Amino acid sequence: MCFLSDSFLGTGFALDFGTDSRGNINLTGGKRSVEESIRIILGTSRGERVMRPDFGCDLNSLVFAPNNSRTRALAQYYVEEALSKWEHRIILQGVKVHPDEEDETRFHIEIDYLLRSVNTYFNMVYPFYLERGEIDTQSQFG
Repeated sequence: MCFLSDSFLGTGFALDFGTDSRGNINLTGGKRSVEESIRIILGTSRGERVMRPDFGCDLNSLVFAPNNSRTRALAQYYVEEALSKWEHRIILQGVKVHPDEEDETRFHIEIDYLLRSVNTYFNMVYPFYLERGEIDTQSQFG
């Protein structure tokens, strides 16, 4: 059995920012904190944060690009670059980009990683929309 070291993974504001029934700010920790951090990194365009202009990922520069192998290869590169630079709690095992079979304006980014503290393997799929700029909240918080 494997126990995650919360002291290493940390605790922070939950991605679904808000308060609980007692008025406390929602916090997240452990492996969920890492997954939310990955979503924040991929969802933030470089230059978007004034005090950290290098933070984020160039993934949003691909909005309105054609869903072809070149665009998917760029997406893979951008994700690998951003996660290697900004999420030090993981060891990136691989990034694969697959077109969505039902929606030609979307592809799925499959991210395989290990948590450094315990070498536990995780997999995450990040849907990226090429045209609409929508976020699938069901897959994020389901």
